[in-house]
Amino acid sequence: MKLQELQLTNFRQFYGEQLIEFASGVGDKNITVLHGYNGAGKTALLNAFIWCLYGETTPDLEAPERLANERAIAETDEGANVPIAVQLRFRAKGDIYVAERTASTFRDAEGLLKQTDSKLSLRRIDSSGESESLGNAESRISQLLPKDLYPFFFFNGERVEHLASPKAYDEVEQGVKTLLDVEIYERTSRHLRDWVYRELGRELKEIGDAETAGG
Repeated sequence: MKLQELQLTNFRQFYGEQLIEFASGVGDKNITVLHGYNGAGKTALLNAFIWCLYGETTPDLEAPERLANERAIAETDEGANVPIAVQLRFRAKGDIYVAERTASTFRDAEGLLKQTDSKLSLRRIDSSGESESLGNAESRISQLLPKDLYPFFFFNGERVEHLASPKAYDEVEQGVKTLLDVEIYERTSRHLRDWVYRELGRELKEIGDAETAGG
């Protein structure tokens, strides 16, 4: 997966529509650095990726139930909705994908802020530029980057030491296997072995004598 653009709409510290274009990887433009003081929105950006793709946030995000920008809420008339959206454009397996998750915040009859359930959409753009809306967006995202793997790609740098801790060894091993499709081959091998044992046992019972059938 190669990130291209991230567009935010009223997401946490980011008021209105904000767009980040990532380094293209051509020549020496192969890295994007985002710098900011505490509270500037670095953790919010991390969670924008995760929320867009998987509809969840990291444990270190304060008040995860309040994703809407505070300024946008203050400027919105009573009873109106504040739209929240994160759109991620990325390249994977030769095609360009555009994932967008949307929600909204509103005040209920008692004046309390409420957030609607989010919705995910996914489009694929092929090499000719043709755009296609894809169904089962969550399942498609899981195929491109399984949910249990995202902590290895989207993580808080201040907590990177977790990936080097002994308790993370199994997580890293399992993640690498899944990413490289090794897990699929191992599962297939187990299923094939079990099938062979079952078929062999069935045939022995059909054609074998009393001793082999009982074994």
